[in-house]
Amino acid sequence: RDGGLVTCAPDGSERAVVAFANRDIVRHTQPTWSPSGDYIAFSEYTGTVINSPIDSTHHVVVVQARDAAEVCRLRVPFAPYFYQWSECGRRVLFLSNTAQASSSSLVSLDVIT
Repeated sequence: RDGGLVTCAPDGSERAVVAFANRDIVRHTQPTWSPSGDYIAFSEYTGTVINSPIDSTHHVVVVQARDAAEVCRLRVPFAPYFYQWSECGRRVLFLSNTAQASSSSLVSLDVIT
């Protein structure tokens, strides 16, 4: 909601905030659970214009699903998208545009060592 991330039980109870946001400055998108359900990877975007070289920053963030403790944070030059976890749950893969914006790169991030 408003760029934040919240988890809850199927009936809507047990709400827990995974990531706070200010929709004008910080937004979180693309939440993707690991195969075990223990981790959540998502994009964090800060700034007023997406992919602006002047005032935007983009991060891949991985947190523990049970308590939102941060496991990994990686700053990337362009907005990451289309997350996919490896079957073993140790890596998360994502796409990100290149500087020319005419193609995308596939990135693999080891998050659990």
